[in-house]
Amino acid sequence: MADDGCGRVDDSAAGEHEDLSLWELHRIDIRSPVATNAWPVARLELIHPERGRVTDIGKAPGAFDAAFNAAANILRIHPKLLSYTVTSEPPSPNGALPIRVEVEIELGGQRFIGSSAGFDLVRCSLQAWLKAASAFH
Repeated sequence: MADDGCGRVDDSAAGEHEDLSLWELHRIDIRSPVATNAWPVARLELIHPERGRVTDIGKAPGAFDAAFNAAANILRIHPKLLSYTVTSEPPSPNGALPIRVEVEIELGGQRFIGSSAGFDLVRCSLQAWLKAASAFH
């Protein structure tokens, strides 16, 4: 895989060597500071059948961007986030709000969409991003 000089790996090389669909989300920790001059930090742990558990930390102006950055570092890809959409349904009988997250990314000159549904916005967001990224291979 070729480094672009900024610590990023060439998107096309990463997709040719690894099946990104094998990665599973295991743990997400997001810390959002109150100070206006500090960025949120996300610690993400993914599991791969051959590489095992891999953890990375991402930092960005937004909490979800930080989590997406950590995932990108683990997968050794750096897609561009094109859209992030959250929709919800009426609350369930127990009061939980079902949501659906759809993410569109651009990677290797192509666009990919991933979606996830559930009750946890953070988990659904990462799962949608991972599904979109795993379409690249």
